[in-house]
Amino acid sequence: MGKYYTHLTIEERSLIQVSLELGQSPFDIAGKLNRPRSCISRELARNG
Repeated sequence: MGKYYTHLTIEERSLIQVSLELGQSPFDIAGKLNRPRSCISRELARNG
């Protein structure tokens, strides 16, 4: 059986954008979204 992955929703992506504009760190954003920090970091690397 493989691993289960869920994609970020448009709402989560919007929250990431707003949070970054407010100066929050990826670690803080990950905590708010209940996602691993690596998930947020990959999203930023992919879509800046």
